[in-house]
Amino acid sequence: MSRHGYPEATLENVRYLADPENETLRAEITVQTGPRMRFGRLQLSGLEDVRENYIRELVNWPEGATYDSREVERVRQELAGTGLFSSVIVERPQEDPEETDAQDGSEEPESTADGGEEAPVSAEVIEAPPRSIGVGVNYATDEGPGADAFWEHRNLFGENEKLHLEASVSRSRQQMQGNFRKPNFLQREQTLLFENEFRREKSDAYDELTFDQFLGLERPFGEHWTARFGPRLALTQVEENEEERRFFLAGVTGRAVFDNRDDPLNPTEGLRFSYSMTPLISLYGDRTQYIINDASASSYLSVMDEDRLVLAGRVRIGSIIGSSRGDVPANERFYAGGGGSVRGYPYQGIGPLDDDDDPVGGRALFEMSLEARFKVTDSIGVVPFIDAGQVYDTSWPTVDNLQWAAGLGLRYYTSIGPLRLDVAVPLNRRPEVDDPFQFYISIGQSF
Repeated sequence: MSRHGYPEATLENVRYLADPENETLRAEITVQTGPRMRFGRLQLSGLEDVRENYIRELVNWPEGATYDSREVERVRQELAGTGLFSSVIVERPQEDPEETDAQDGSEEPESTADGGEEAPVSAEVIEAPPRSIGVGVNYATDEGPGADAFWEHRNLFGENEKLHLEASVSRSRQQMQGNFRKPNFLQREQTLLFENEFRREKSDAYDELTFDQFLGLERPFGEHWTARFGPRLALTQVEENEEERRFFLAGVTGRAVFDNRDDPLNPTEGLRFSYSMTPLISLYGDRTQYIINDASASSYLSVMDEDRLVLAGRVRIGSIIGSSRGDVPANERFYAGGGGSVRGYPYQGIGPLDDDDDPVGGRALFEMSLEARFKVTDSIGVVPFIDAGQVYDTSWPTVDNLQWAAGLGLRYYTSIGPLRLDVAVPLNRRPEVDDPFQFYISIGQSF
């Protein structure tokens, strides 16, 4: 009844009549519906730094519509989903019996134009701290120790604008990112994105110095789809084989993501799929133009009670078309190998090699991983896994001549995600190129 305009409906009487001869049971239910009601104005309380106008636009309160308890729950979820509040209570205010008695015979309840009474609804919130900071450490045999830190403000100008600053440092790579998100930009559920990245990297494949920018819009489509689109600019200096090249790359990036996982930090059910396309042209320095295609999918299936055993799989396919390998900047090519790719092999070590056995990257990529995540206790888990991958000089992967690796991982589960230790061994090891094993320590599942 509360979904159809009667929030004060009560059950008065229930009577059951049994007919043994016909083996039937009839129920007679008497319900006191109370008055039919419509939504009044949403009453907001507890706002301090968050702007009231933004909240009203966000929840899109259906004032004047027939009362529906599902709308009350929707508003609660909308407010909780912003991350701005530590407490959200959305409900119909309870009447004070003394005030009700005092009003009897003196005032009629407020009514709408069609005679239905107005049902006030209140939203009481407590704002959460808008800022957070965090640090992390990691270690990989091929890359050595690393550390990262971030600072985030989730309500920069009072309308849930998010500024995220992050820095990460390792022996071969230094990176800084500054990302800004403004939700409900120009229309509801549309987000303005401004992402900046500065990175410096020295590896066996290349040395780079890059400043990368993206400005675009992001919005959901349906329950699980999200898409983004916008221009990308990158100023990069790359040194490969003692030859220094400069590019000013301009283009657009489009990406679509499907994600119905139950938990992004430690998924046990669901699927995540993403596809991106980025056509680029160099406007200054070395001339080139090409299109990068990158698709990946990961799936998770819990096969034992209480998620004691979760089977996880991942596949990634990449392709660069429009230019030869030599015309594509070295830092834009595909590489495989390392902790976030094919474990057991050196960072970027899979694929074509030069005369010094240094990787040169390629125009096509194939990777896959399979894991069996078994919880020994609530906080300890073991993960046998197998990875495979290859980088190709052709523009499309042929999925042959794969480099395989197998290993065993240890997980310690915490409230912020699992701590991960993986040890992997290359199964078709290349002499003089690959080490007997690699190990990796970090936070979070491998995918």
